[in-house]
Amino acid sequence: MTNVDLIKKEGIRICRRIPRQVRSELNQAVKNGILCHLPKTKLAREIYCTPELANKAAEMQKQEAERTAQTLLTAFA
Repeated sequence: MTNVDLIKKEGIRICRRIPRQVRSELNQAVKNGILCHLPKTKLAREIYCTPELANKAAEMQKQEAERTAQTLLTAFA
């Protein structure tokens, strides 16, 4: 089972570090329209997901960014 198949089965995968070969495989699936990709931001990790769950993934990424920002504010307060 390939990484693309795993993400199709799971729906959403939040990624930290991805090997170059896996990243190229996932990016090819994005180009073919099989997966969607939300690039990482300063406060949130990148996400690969199925097109049907792109809005839910974007919401998850937004919540993670808000949670990280709140944690940083608490730590440096």
